[in-house]
Amino acid sequence: MEQPTQLLQGGDIPLILQSAIKSRQRVRMEIPRTNYSWITLFLGFETGSGGPWLIIDQVAGFDQALACSRNQTIALSFFDRAGIPFNFSTEVYFSQLKEIWVELPRMIYRVQRRAFYRIKASLGMEIMLRDLLHQEYKARIKDYSMGGVAFYKELGEPWFKELEVDVTLQDNALLFPLGEEILTIPIPLAEIRRIVGFPPHTIQGALEFLQIPESSRSQLERLIFEQQRLVIQKIKTG
Repeated sequence: MEQPTQLLQGGDIPLILQSAIKSRQRVRMEIPRTNYSWITLFLGFETGSGGPWLIIDQVAGFDQALACSRNQTIALSFFDRAGIPFNFSTEVYFSQLKEIWVELPRMIYRVQRRAFYRIKASLGMEIMLRDLLHQEYKARIKDYSMGGVAFYKELGEPWFKELEVDVTLQDNALLFPLGEEILTIPIPLAEIRRIVGFPPHTIQGALEFLQIPESSRSQLERLIFEQQRLVIQKIKTG
């Protein structure tokens, strides 16, 4: 089901961009109708002659790619700390060694959705849970977000009997296969929010993250970013 979008204009735009600047949100910058794209940051605003301008961190190869484009238009997409995707297009004013100056957009599109955008897990993704007695349990991830995961496990093992709603778990980890390696993302504190049995095959549960260090947050954001970008791309071409 497609998520509805909201068109933002006027005074909302500087507030949204300022929030992304302060939190150093990663921004995907693309040249439309080409294969050129980069991950960058918003640096700030300038209000000089002809402004205001939005300042973007320079990236390798941008000037050469823009010179091959038919115009000065670029597309930018990002999401806020709550996982809400935003996107807009604008025109490049000029580009220099460390900065790209672009026109402040007249409109930004926001995808309206619940606070955390849930991503369907790919094959092999697991969560390792540790209870207060430091016993380890592994379960497959059904979907995940910045706020938690939905997991499931076959009923053949008795481990689920040790987990109940509102049980707090310490020193957990998300396990994401990346080729031949496993990316481990520590989740120091989490709580079981739902446990439901589906005899005779599986049990399913939901886990809320109560503590997530900045390093883990950044890793999880990177994994989610590409999926959110696909949502934004569908909106722009839909």
